[in-house]
Amino acid sequence: MPSNPYKWKKKHCKDLTAFMSKGYSMEAFAGEIGVTRDCLYKWRERHDCFKEAWEQGKAKQHKFFESMGLAGMTGKLKNFNSATYIFTMKNKLKWKDKIEVDNNNTEIKIVIDEQDAGL
Repeated sequence: MPSNPYKWKKKHCKDLTAFMSKGYSMEAFAGEIGVTRDCLYKWRERHDCFKEAWEQGKAKQHKFFESMGLAGMTGKLKNFNSATYIFTMKNKLKWKDKIEVDNNNTEIKIVIDEQDAGL
């Protein structure tokens, strides 16, 4: 661990983007450089270049995983496990199952039996 783990360095911007482009998370970057996640959040608030690097890193992380998925679906990635890929995408990149409900042809009838209604 660095002697002063909270010391800001401009090179962290470039390092974060490069690290996330390999599919790693921001939290993993904190572990890589020996700081806390909260420290990275503070850097993001205080340093515009770090905030921009974070956004670029997220985009590169998306590209990494989507490229892996495309390679797997086209047979270019040996031993591709689609279930693991789906699980990863849902958890890392917040993908969701889409459920569509078609209620355009729904007819609702309410029938009241006068005897049951006490009329």
